[in-house]
Amino acid sequence: VICTYTAQATGLAAVFSGPPPPPGGLQWTLCRNGLNVPIIDNGWGRDSVLVNFSNLTCYILDVNVRIDTVIHTWDSDLRFYLQKNTTSALLINNVGGSGDNFIRTILNDSATIPIASGTAPFTGTYIPSNPLSAFNGPYNSGYWKLSISDTANGDTGFLKSWCLVITFTSCSGIQQTIEIPNHYFLNQNY
Repeated sequence: VICTYTAQATGLAAVFSGPPPPPGGLQWTLCRNGLNVPIIDNGWGRDSVLVNFSNLTCYILDVNVRIDTVIHTWDSDLRFYLQKNTTSALLINNVGGSGDNFIRTILNDSATIPIASGTAPFTGTYIPSNPLSAFNGPYNSGYWKLSISDTANGDTGFLKSWCLVITFTSCSGIQQTIEIPNHYFLNQNY
């Protein structure tokens, strides 16, 4: 099923399957690569992932976010948010400076360095501005949305790649992955 949404950039849908995971949980990484989502000057850039646990009992043990590539002319103007249904967390809040970028920036509650204490280009593992543990607990299917707010005029950038890393337990069901584009473009064949 291909759908179009005007309120967000692109999306991906996934349904989990398999036997219950071993103690300690399974880790699933869903990456959105090859994006070119504009971070609008004094506006927003957004991307989303639909994770559908159809007919499943599932419990989220841990959530991490990897910002693989965000290119921007003035990073200290940016705020990154992760949202799942009514739960939201401010991941990064106005850090960096001019053209510092975010390259393989891993946000993990168990890290030792807060993102606010990091240095450009923010390559490494950092504690997010707000804990990701807010997403732990019983899981309901729905969209995970990464939103990037540009809080000032006169600069631009792009979200190129990001990943959602979920550690979960007690899941079983049917597996299916569907990409849901919200815009389209023609790329060179590969």
